[in-house]
This record gives sequence, structure tokens and C-alpha cells, in this order.
Amino acid sequence: MKNYILAGFFLALGLFFGNRAVADNAARLLQSLAPQYVGKLELELVESPEEYFEISGRRISGSTPVALAAGLNHYFKYACQAHLSWCGDQWALPPEPPAMADYKQVFPLPLRPYLNFCTFGYSMPWWDWPRWKREVDFMALNGINMPLAVTGIEKVWFNTFVRLGVPEEEMLKFLSGPAFLPWQWMINLDSHAGPMPRHWLETHAELGKQIVEYQLSWGMQPILPAFNGQVPAYWARQHPEAAVRSSMTWCNFPALQLLDPTDPQFAEITAIFLEELHKLYGDSIHHYALDLFHEQAAPDESPEYLANCGRLTFESLRRADPEAVWVMQAWTERRPIIEAIPKEGLLLLDIGKERLKTTGGLYGYPTVWGTINSFGGHTFVGGDLGAIVAGINEQRRTFPNLVGAGAFPESIFNNPVLFELVFETALRSEPFEVADWVADYQARRYGRDTPEGRAAWQLLLRDVYSSWRGDTIFGARPWTHIDRANAWSELAPGDTPERFFPAWGQLLAAGDRLADRDGYQFDVIDLGQQALAALAVPVYRAAMEAFRRGDAVQFRLHRDRFLQLLKDTDQLTGTRPEFRLDCWVGDARRWGIDEKERDFYEYNAKLQLTHWGPIPGPQPLFDYCARNWNGLLREYYLPRWEMFFQLLDDKLAAGESYDDSRLPLSGNRPALEADDFYRRMYRMECDWLRQKTAPTPEVLEPGVPLAARLYEHYDRLRREYRSESASPTPSQRGLLGGGATEDIGDFFHE
Repeated sequence: MKNYILAGFFLALGLFFGNRAVADNAARLLQSLAPQYVGKLELELVESPEEYFEISGRRISGSTPVALAAGLNHYFKYACQAHLSWCGDQWALPPEPPAMADYKQVFPLPLRPYLNFCTFGYSMPWWDWPRWKREVDFMALNGINMPLAVTGIEKVWFNTFVRLGVPEEEMLKFLSGPAFLPWQWMINLDSHAGPMPRHWLETHAELGKQIVEYQLSWGMQPILPAFNGQVPAYWARQHPEAAVRSSMTWCNFPALQLLDPTDPQFAEITAIFLEELHKLYGDSIHHYALDLFHEQAAPDESPEYLANCGRLTFESLRRADPEAVWVMQAWTERRPIIEAIPKEGLLLLDIGKERLKTTGGLYGYPTVWGTINSFGGHTFVGGDLGAIVAGINEQRRTFPNLVGAGAFPESIFNNPVLFELVFETALRSEPFEVADWVADYQARRYGRDTPEGRAAWQLLLRDVYSSWRGDTIFGARPWTHIDRANAWSELAPGDTPERFFPAWGQLLAAGDRLADRDGYQFDVIDLGQQALAALAVPVYRAAMEAFRRGDAVQFRLHRDRFLQLLKDTDQLTGTRPEFRLDCWVGDARRWGIDEKERDFYEYNAKLQLTHWGPIPGPQPLFDYCARNWNGLLREYYLPRWEMFFQLLDDKLAAGESYDDSRLPLSGNRPALEADDFYRRMYRMECDWLRQKTAPTPEVLEPGVPLAARLYEHYDRLRREYRSESASPTPSQRGLLGGGATEDIGDFFHE
């Protein structure tokens, strides 16, 4: 089963060894990362039928460019105790390159995919070429050889339908704003937060071309989107003979116009689309992401119809590209579609749903196991590290059709330990203990193995990195019965302060030795914002109980503590660029060529973090991202909470009762216009979206000392709330479902 996949990569070895630039990539990377080691480390690209790297002393060899880069990264990690991540590097290298004991790693799985469509929206929409170049190098260092690549694909859509007679201005209206393009490629929406600026279209076509060319230079095989059946309404009106239907609505967005895969024009458009794709990205692209009826009901769920769709779609791909491999998410897979495609022409991505296991092997088709993480860019600390290692190794033993393992995050800039573990486990054939690996990880991330750092990570592995986290309460829509911030998750009952404060305290105890290390600084701030948000939950509940009792004194005490926790979290996160709204907005505005366009990008950037869409009436997607970010906390969440607490305070002062348990709900939260109060809140939010974001005030106190001060204060305070229930009581949860709520369905790529 793995042979056909391997063949595609090793047929390209002629390209690897025939192109000097490819062979020089690792040498250039060494020059960039450790110029003092140039001429002292020997790097060699060798020919072999298997993919591996080998280290002997100061000699590193690899059988593919990516394998050589992974070998170089292994040397830096385990010989030099160095660490690269999205969230702080530790790069204090020894003056001279150490000699390393002989080590050879044969890669057990040929494919290591990376990225989710959503990542391009929640983390990457505003990246420029230098940031992308670093990311592609980061991929190579971590053994990634099959990245999803969608930057600039809007130009392919534009060119395709302009050729088919759609006016250019109509196509610009059809394309969504930059922050929402990934969901257009997944057949969820179109024309949202647009129209597309022409300048963006041209600059990102060039950027996408650079990215893919650089990935190919590493010997990677990027996955690019194929035509998925979505057509502009203008085209549909001009072709009444076409089998075009209106889709089901996704999260209350307007229905799309979808061309049936059985219509001959589907194949004709596919041919033009791939021709335009190859014009832009080159003719070395043969892996195409395509999910028919993604999070949609098919017009006919009969096996005969679905099989026909699969067969005809695959034939259209192969006519346009005889080497085409259809890459399909096993997310909402339909067996008749899958089994209509030859096994050598399909690759399934089991993205976080364990479909390989639940189906008993996904019908024997080549499959990649993957983890999905950080929905919407939530700023949580957590994930099940043990399950990652066990999952990859168990499925490798159980299913001979497993051909790869990868990471498919909705966003990055969080939980670097989790992703590094995924990347490394995919490259290792031998079993290993997660606890030992984590001990090594913290030592190289901080550049020093301290007793406190080791103790902190033992606690994190036991209490935090053994399960997934819930929502942050700061980003929840204020209400007296909060159990979630976004419609698809909730406040996790186990996310108590006791899970986070002990590890935070241990980590801070090593500050006198580690405070100058960037990775340590990030971890202290990240764990701190999680700890403060966890403490805010019992403080909020105490305030609500005091309000219900009519105890104004206690209500105001807990209210003030809650608001101060939010303000302190804002201040703490302001010490790191990864957690700053003004950095996110600034990156977006830099793409504009005039003030109007810069304002457009800022609106896109802020809309995604808050209301999301559709506009008007962004239900149920509002607050999906719910990030504890500096600026977002201060400018957006704090005014909502102050407005809410003032409402309750006024009721107490007037001696009036207040019952909001019967409000109309959206995803078990008050609907945006549930009553006059929430209508005013919604208007305030809409006004904020159109305002320019103020820069974060100058940070007067460095992050680690600030974190230490906040820890000392709140570690004492949390002891007052230990008697609070770890999970809300029925009265605290409110009448779940008791209000008028909508059916939000089961959407997984919001």
C-alpha cells in the first residue's frame, strides 16, 4: 500500500540530485541558523531507496532534502540542546559543534502532511514572504514533506471564471475577504467580507508562487485545491442548462451555487482550473485537495449517485492531469465516493476524527492519521500528549494502509510542545516514553535543565497535557448562566485554577536562571493567562450567586475581582507579540496600498476574531475565536463585561428582580439581539469593528516579573475560591435548552 506513495516521492529523487539548488538548501539553512558551524559540520545528500537521516560525529546525511534537514534539526535538538518553535526560540549554541554518537533514523511513514485550510485564516492570512520562508524551513526541519498550499489560489479561481465569461468585477465580488477565503475553498461561503481588492489578488498570486516553488525546492509535494463545484451566481445565471443547485446553508450564511459533479461542465471547468493552477504554480503539482459536499448534504445520498460523483470527478482530474492524486478529508467521508476511486488515485486524511479506527481501516485506502488542534486560535494550554504517541504507533501497527501522520491545526502559535511531539513521533519508528521526551523538551526549550522546570513540566504533563481545554470565560458573552464562549465547546469542568497555578509557580521559581530565554518567557505568559482565566470562572460564579441572593456587597467584591483579573490578563499578554491584537491588525494593514484598503484589512482581521459572520446577524459563529489577547480583552471584552455588571448592579440598587434564563439563545448563549440590553451590546460591538485599533501601551514591566507579581497575588486569592464547585450547578448553567435556541448542527470547520 505504501509503495505507490513512495514511488511518487522517490521518482523525484532525480530532481533532488540533479538540481544543485535543492542540494544546497540544507547548507543554506545551516549558514542561516549556525554560521559558526559552517565548514565544521558535514552535510551530505545521499541516494537510497529508503528515507532516513544519519548522524555520526559531526557528519549528517539524509536520503532526501527534507530528511537531511530533519537530521540537522535532530542534531541541534539533541547535541546542542537548541529549540525552534513558533512561540519562542532557544538558540544558545555551543561555541564549537559537539560530536554526536552514531544515530540513524529510518522514517516509518512516507508522508508527513501539515496544515488545515483553517490555518490559512486563523494564523497565516497576513504573512509576507520572509515569514513564509521561515515556515517552509521550519517544515523541512520537522520532516514535513506534504504541506497544504492555498496562498494565492484566489487568482486561479479569478482567472478560471473570467475565461468562462464572468466579468472581473463580478469575480472580485464573488471572492471573500482575505481572512475568510479558506472557508470559501471548503464550500462554506462566498462573497463574505469582500469584495476582494485587486491588489491583494496580484500580490498573493506572486506570494503563493514563491511559497510553492520553495516547497518544491525542498522536495516537498504540496497539496493544492482543485475545483470543488462552487460557481459564481453570475455564471449560474448565464448557464440555465447547467445542473446547478442551491446548497444547504452553513452557519446561517446564504446558500451557495453548486454545480453537480455529474454535469459535463464540471469536468470542463476542472480542466481550465488545473490549467490555470499549473500556470501559476508550475506543472509539478499532482496532489489536489477536494471534498465533495463538504459539511453539506448531497442532493442524492443513494450509493449509485455518490459513486457516480466520485468516479466522474476523479476522471475529470485525471484527464486534466494524468498523475493526479485526489486528497480527501475523512471528515465527512462517504464510502460510495471513496470506493469509486482507484486506490492509487486517492489519499485520505483522517483529521482528528479517528475514522481509520471507527471504520476498521477506511476501506483499505491509503490514509494519513492527523491531529487537529486549537479551534479558532483559542488561547488554551493543553492537549493529550500521551494519546498522540499512542495513536500514531497503534494505528501504524494495526492498519497497513496507514501511509503517514501529520498535524492539521486550525491555528498555530500555541502549544508548541504538542506539535513538536507530533512531528517527531511521525519520524520515529522506535517507541519512547512521553515523560522522558517532555523532560528533554523542557531542557532544550529553556537551554538549561532546572529542577523547577522539570517539576513544572511533570505537573503540566499530569494536569494539563493529559486532556483538552475548554473555552475562556473572558470571551464569553456576558450572561448570568454562562457555560461556554462559542457554540461548539464549553467551559471544561476540570479547568480549575488548581490545574494551572502549581505548574505556573514552579516555572516562575526558575526565573532567576531562565528569564532571558524566549521560550521560557512565552511559556510563563501563556500558562499565566490560562491560570488567570481559570480563576475567573469561580469568581464569576461567586458573583452570580451573590446577585441571586441579593447580596450587593459580595456581588461587587467578586465583580471587581473578575474585572481586575481580565485587566491583568490583558496586561500580561501585552508582553508577547503572539497575544497582541495590535500586532495582528498591524500585519493586516501592511498589505493595504491606501487608507481605504488598510481599513478594509483591519475590518477583516477584527471581524474574524469577534463576530465572524454572516453580516448582519453573525449567529451562531460569534465569539468562536474567543482569544485571551491583549487589546481584544481591553477594547472588546472588558466593555461588554462592564456593561453587563452595571446592568446587574442597577437591578440590585433598585431592588428589582432579573431573570435572563428565558432569553432567545444562539448556541446556548444569549442571541445577539435577545432583548434591548443585548441589542445595545451588539451595536457597541459593531461600532468597535469599524474603529481603528490603538497600539498597545508601552510595556513598563517585563513579562516574567509581571507574571511573578500576578502569581503571588492570585495564588493567595484562589484559595478563597477552592470551595467553589469545579463544574457549574444547574442554576449556574441556566436552563440549557430552556430558552429559544437554534439548531447549530455539527459543523467542524467553522
